[in-house]
Amino acid sequence: MATLVDYRGLQVVSPNPTGAGGLAIQNDLKSLVEWGPKSVWSQSASPGSSDDSGSEFYPGSLWLRTDTTPPQLFVCRSSAVGAAVWLPVLLNLVQDTAPKLGGDLDVNGHKIVGPVGVNVTPAALGALESRSTSGPQVVASYDGSNYGTISVSSSGVVTINAVGTAPSVAIADPLSVTQSTNAALTSQVQNANGGAGAVAIQKVVADVAQGQLAAYSSGYSGSLASTVMICSTVSAPLLFGINSAEVGRWSTGLNLQFNAGATSPTLAAAAADIVSLCGIDKAAGDRRLYVQSEAGSSISLGNDRLNFAAATGIASIGGSDTLWVTSGKLGIGVTPSDTLHVSGTAQITGHLAIGTTVTTTEAIRLAPTTSGGSVQMGILGAPTFGSDCTSDGFVMLLSGATTAASYTLANLWSIAVGDAVKGAGSTITNLYGVQIADQTQGTNNYGLQSQVSAGTNKWNLFIAGSAKNYVAGSVGLGVSSPLAKLHVVDTTEACRFGYDGSNYWNSAISSTGMVTLTAVGSTPGFTFANPVLVNNPAAGIGYTTGAGGSVTQATSKTTGVTLNKICGRITTSNSSLLSTQYASFVLTNSAIAATDVLVINHVSGGTVGVYTFNAAAGTGSATVTIRNGSLGTLTEALVLQFVVVKASIT
Repeated sequence: MATLVDYRGLQVVSPNPTGAGGLAIQNDLKSLVEWGPKSVWSQSASPGSSDDSGSEFYPGSLWLRTDTTPPQLFVCRSSAVGAAVWLPVLLNLVQDTAPKLGGDLDVNGHKIVGPVGVNVTPAALGALESRSTSGPQVVASYDGSNYGTISVSSSGVVTINAVGTAPSVAIADPLSVTQSTNAALTSQVQNANGGAGAVAIQKVVADVAQGQLAAYSSGYSGSLASTVMICSTVSAPLLFGINSAEVGRWSTGLNLQFNAGATSPTLAAAAADIVSLCGIDKAAGDRRLYVQSEAGSSISLGNDRLNFAAATGIASIGGSDTLWVTSGKLGIGVTPSDTLHVSGTAQITGHLAIGTTVTTTEAIRLAPTTSGGSVQMGILGAPTFGSDCTSDGFVMLLSGATTAASYTLANLWSIAVGDAVKGAGSTITNLYGVQIADQTQGTNNYGLQSQVSAGTNKWNLFIAGSAKNYVAGSVGLGVSSPLAKLHVVDTTEACRFGYDGSNYWNSAISSTGMVTLTAVGSTPGFTFANPVLVNNPAAGIGYTTGAGGSVTQATSKTTGVTLNKICGRITTSNSSLLSTQYASFVLTNSAIAATDVLVINHVSGGTVGVYTFNAAAGTGSATVTIRNGSLGTLTEALVLQFVVVKASIT
């Protein structure tokens, strides 16, 4: 005989039902109980293969180890006895392998680890490289009318050009050259268009044991109202030469001042030992700095050209590269502590790639190889908001936009998490698309908050993947403080479970707590695979108001009656019924099936207790038989209460 046994808090039949339907429903209920697996917290060791179903762990169980920093979270993948498999869960956000920045880059005092290339793949030419074939590679501007450009031609000519109301290029600070003995510093100044002040060099400091400073002029006979100051702190000769073939190119407007260490720009007493004038061949191979006008010059100052041709180890500007720093550090607005150190703001108009090749389809592409710690991050966003930020502080705000052109964009993703690329031989234990750490510092803490309003084709949460979904905490639908694992609040249809859009059942709860379950479909109804038990002593199982009805029999106790209700009352005729005799009539009722059972009670009218009743169910009707069990004839109208109990013979 079947009995009820406890199965993980649920009453089930034992032994299992033999019918396929009953067994399937019982198994479904067991699976429903097992869906919320056991989880443990504040552990000091990792789970092992013995933490299996024998210990009430099942797939989906969680295990939190809190003795490590950061804490380690494990999830049970399979729970076979003695062979349980637990997988660690990352508690950090996984870096997107193809991030995109939708706006300007604000370095804000932080370093960019290079090399950095703008419209070019960074190579060994320098920490920062900008490439363009259609215009200047670098533009520095005061406004739209006053600016300077640096351009490099296809043959390696570098042109520095000043544009404005009074354009010029000025080197305002000392130019210091430190080289070995017999090193040469050669310069050539040209202004093919004529005019004063083509180049203004305020001060040149050459602190060398012995060197040569040669000034050339080619194709210019105008006046240079400029001052060149040459200083040396050593007593060895400092040689300054004017190309003998082009002496006539200079005018007295060029002031050459020499200082052997004194603070004032005058010649020292032993000037003959300090300064000498000589001719220097432009083709000499030992020049370290020269300005030339020949084709192929690397940097252009308007019509004047400056070429750092042999500055190995210092800087190389020319060829196909705009700027090449072979070693050392570059600081903009600050003494550099890194290869490139910028103090203030930075703006890149174009594309930026770090650790990879720059492409025009990505505003920023980050693919560096990180190292130096067991925890590494592709992007770390940890800004400190100022005290004037009192409304909203965004660590990252992503909002895409389309151009004004008429076209259709199939998909716009504000955040898209791609699959990881696993290197050969490596193993990723747990791969997380998005992981949100515990939020504790707010008055209200939200792991994920969406504000998409209701509307056609609008969803706050749309999970299209077929993988399982797991929620450890309570879920509230229509209520912000759920009191159970699933808490649904609605004034009409609270929940619906369906086979499809036409066959389903729903539930609704009234303001008084009355629960209404409604089955909808071609043959709606409810089937319970297990016993339905009521433990309220004041409640019971029955039919609510509206389910019943009443009918009165006419003529005699054998006259048929019709009442299409699942329950109700029948008032019989008061015709006579002899002692121990029977009278039968047909109750036509569409609610009755041939396998049903009718329960009939004599509730009033006539002599209660002397009659017996029987009902034989048929399809859409039942035959009711009344027997007079008394010793005499009875002429009474009987009030009979009946209820139809649905049954089955299979």
